[in-house]
Order: sequence, then structure tokens, then C-alpha cells
Amino acid sequence: MVKISIICLIYKSIKLMDAVWESAHKYTPMLRNGEAEFLFVANDPTDAVIKHLIDKKYNFIINRNKHYSEDELFEKGYGIPEYINRVYKGYNQGILHAKGQRIVLINSDNFFSPDWLENLMKYSDYKSVITSQLVERRHEKFSVFPGAIEHYFGDCIENFQEDEFVKFSYKVRKTGLKNGGAYMPAIMYRDVAIYAGLYPEGNIAGKTKEEIVRFGDEYFYDKLAKMGVSHYTALDSIVYHLKEGEREASSDNENIKLDEEEVKKYEVPEYKPLPVSDEDKTSNIFLEPKLIHNEVINQLINNNLVETTPKYKRKQIKILGVKIKWKKKIKN
Repeated sequence: MVKISIICLIYKSIKLMDAVWESAHKYTPMLRNGEAEFLFVANDPTDAVIKHLIDKKYNFIINRNKHYSEDELFEKGYGIPEYINRVYKGYNQGILHAKGQRIVLINSDNFFSPDWLENLMKYSDYKSVITSQLVERRHEKFSVFPGAIEHYFGDCIENFQEDEFVKFSYKVRKTGLKNGGAYMPAIMYRDVAIYAGLYPEGNIAGKTKEEIVRFGDEYFYDKLAKMGVSHYTALDSIVYHLKEGEREASSDNENIKLDEEEVKKYEVPEYKPLPVSDEDKTSNIFLEPKLIHNEVINQLINNNLVETTPKYKRKQIKILGVKIKWKKKIKN
């Protein structure tokens, strides 16, 4: 039975796809014994990526995004850059289609070390989102993420120093948590992420589309915090961030012929737009009930993270303006 879903977006790089899949499976026993699934979200993918996913029999879904102009996104409350809209929608699709009770969001240019997932899980509960301790090279444009450990173990797949990184991970890991940190890799409960409203579909704009008042991942974590879900970094879950991104794509795209009927089996429908503001009392998220649903609700109630109205012999739950009716009667 799948307990955890590891979700990774892929666009055009077959090299990164294979590298992140292999690294995750090498250092994640739960993937090998079936307790975890690795789910690729092929987000506006090239034909070469789709063919490779099918040929390799990887677990994946295809997400086709409607492309909006910067002005159209600004009307919805989002700022630049435009592509971030599609990135967050891709992660939201991964969350909505994950099979696991808990989800782990990763980047396609992450490399893992022994016990990285186990050391996320041991701190994970309904009231927390736990991120890995990143190790990063100093990028010429993006520098090093605050809270990350700066160390160079390569800047592309071809020169990644795996053995040196693994040795380094044993030297720097230590048991415990620290407040805050990076935003990925991150483990959280799937239903809690959905009740928080998922990622916004872009960076939050100010008075102009160029003025960003809150980045989308920060905004999502803000919403989790308002639910009482705290963000910590696990100091013994060590992950390298290559900071390569998907710079290269296959040049064979024009020569690829895909079976359209087969491709359709992997395509997922677009979900309804999510509200930008917490003040918007409308929710377009519809959660298909699962066995774990009541367990999530119980945990949120027990930790006073939701409002309740017991006089109606049921609990009407309101999280960030989203009302969820829980029909189980309350014992007096």
C-alpha cells in the first residue's frame, strides 16, 4: 500500500528525469518495497519526454496548462514571471492525483543521501511541514538559498560528485529541527495541503504585475501557518540541489510519433481556479473522500486548528474560509 507520494515536475530534460528517478530509488527503500510512489508530473512536456516516460514505464501524469499573458494573470491577482503560474499548477495537479497519505514535493535537480526520507518522516505530523537540509553550490545568478549549506558537488549531471556528497552528508547531519528553511523537498499531509487551498497559481502581485508582494511558495506556507501547520527543516535529511534546471531538451522531438489514444490515458483534466485571497469565501477544491479523510479532520479538531459548531450534532469545519461538513455525530 502506498503511504507516501514523491512528486516531481518534469518539462523537457530526459537526463534530469532519469537522474532524479535513479537517485531517489537508490536512496529511498520505501520506493523499492512499494510503500512509496514516485510520481512525475509531465508539465507541458515535449513529445520526447512523453515517449521516454512511456518507454521507461515511469509513473506519471500529463498536465496541459492554459497559457495566460502577464496582463491576464495580473487581472487574477498574480505577478511575473508568467511561467510560475504553470509551475504551481503542475505541483497542485501532483498533490491532487497522489495516492499517498503524505506527499513529498521535490525538484528535478535534487540528489539524495541515505535516510533522507526516513529523517523527514520521523518529524512529520499533521501540524508540520518538514523540509530537507539543502546543500547548494553558489549559483552565479541565484547565489545560495538562505539556510542552505554552501558546498560544491557539481553543477550538472555529468560532473555531480555523488560519493563525495554522500560522505559529506554524514559529516553535516545532526538530529533535530530548525525553524523555517527551504521550500523543497518538503513532506506534508496531502489532505492538509488541499484544505489550505494548495499553491496559488502564481506569485502574488502588488499594484503592478512587476511588484511581487509574496512569492507563491511563501504564500502557500503562510496559509499552512494560519492553519497551525509549522515549517521546520530536518537537519538530518540532506539533499543536494544541483541548481541546473531543465536547460537542455531532446533534439529528436520532430521525429517522434506518439499514439494519441495512449497519451490521453495519462492526461489529467484542468482543475477549477483557486481563489487568490483568503478573503474570498469561495472554494473550488473538491476532495474525493478517502479513508484517511476523517483521520485528518480528527487531528485538526483535536489540535484546535479548526472552528467547530457542536450544537448541530456535527462539526462544520471552516479553514481559510472553506467550509467542510463532517457528518459523523459527536459523542456528548
